[in-house]
Amino acid sequence: MELISEVLTAVSLLEKFNYEAYLVGGAVRDYIINKNNIKNKKTINKNGNESYLKIKKIFDYDITTNAKPNEIKSVFKEYKTVDTGIKHGTVTVIINDIPLEITTYRFDGIYINNRKPKNVVFAETLKEDIVRRDFTINALAYNPNIGLVDYCGGEKDINQKLIRCVGNADIRFKEDALRILRALRFASVLKFNIENNTKAAIYKNKNLLKNISAERIFAEFKKLICGKTAAEVLKEYLEVFEVFIPKIICLNNDFDFCALNNLPENFILRFSFVLKEISLKYNINTVENILNNLKADNYTKENVLGIINNYNIELSCEKPKIKYYLNKVGVETFKNINYLKQAEIYNKNETELYKKILLLTDNIIKNKECIFIKDLAVNGNDILPIIKDRKNISLILKKCLKAVTEEKIKNDKTEILSFISLNFNKYLNLQ
Repeated sequence: MELISEVLTAVSLLEKFNYEAYLVGGAVRDYIINKNNIKNKKTINKNGNESYLKIKKIFDYDITTNAKPNEIKSVFKEYKTVDTGIKHGTVTVIINDIPLEITTYRFDGIYINNRKPKNVVFAETLKEDIVRRDFTINALAYNPNIGLVDYCGGEKDINQKLIRCVGNADIRFKEDALRILRALRFASVLKFNIENNTKAAIYKNKNLLKNISAERIFAEFKKLICGKTAAEVLKEYLEVFEVFIPKIICLNNDFDFCALNNLPENFILRFSFVLKEISLKYNINTVENILNNLKADNYTKENVLGIINNYNIELSCEKPKIKYYLNKVGVETFKNINYLKQAEIYNKNETELYKKILLLTDNIIKNKECIFIKDLAVNGNDILPIIKDRKNISLILKKCLKAVTEEKIKNDKTEILSFISLNFNKYLNLQ
């Protein structure tokens, strides 16, 4: 496993002081997944020779050790340390500006509110620490000198593309109900299946998600819906999602799940696609309630509601119409509506239409063509001297913008002022 020098330094220092040290969690999991993905995949280099694809270097590392927090700080006394989660045994060590979380082996005490342990007890062995973890694919450890340590069959489950709880799945989910969504998120992002006992426990404990904060649920769901097999996971586990997205079960009938996977892995796009269907079956107030209950941020709410409320705008390849709608709904919303319509359409000719609209839109933006009043070659100060009442300035600028976007006049200061003189006599101070 290729490690950055800062990790090697941390492991070496802990071992120098006779402590154990292992990489754990996502770094080890992702390394094995990545290694499997490129296994036996050959490529031809520029010299015409065969070569194997390189394994991507991992940069997100967690280290576990039998050293206690104060001992960790003593080992790294020459480095900056931060008491990130000192009560739970975690110290962040900064080496060459790289933060490394180093955590003492531990048992988890009794969990409260189906989320967090009331207390932790430091353990003596790596195995004791490993078997408390959520899924087998996250229960792997690695030491540069020892190699891979796998007490729970995580490597086998990675090879079989399975999400399986460590130990009793029912207990794991009762301890921390957020693990239900983490299981679904890993299935979506990694294109894995969920093992049968784990799946049964997900359905059995789904209502425990009501005890989890909306913010944590929303954070997991955002990653999940952008996964490679989000549509498949959403379709299979609709009853689970219904716990925190009321009415989503209505997608069971005639929702086009395949179209969801046709969309870019973009949260706003994909969530809008789902909520648009709910809005059609119910109303926009239902969507607003869902967003509010999930404690969605203002950016998400504004963009999702903007897409749904303007979804039926007339789209064409005529630049004046494109500019009109860019002004009316905003650039991002206009482009997202096109992406959604393109994903829904399987007719090649219609798909090409939306691709062409997006291309024209990108050219309009790239060429800085006039869309908004601020893009006009004139502003209020330019026309103020010839206007009788300054209250009319906004009205005249809007009419000038319409003329420019409809390509009746050029976005040129002289031409716009001439256009004003010819068309708005009643507003002008001609004395």
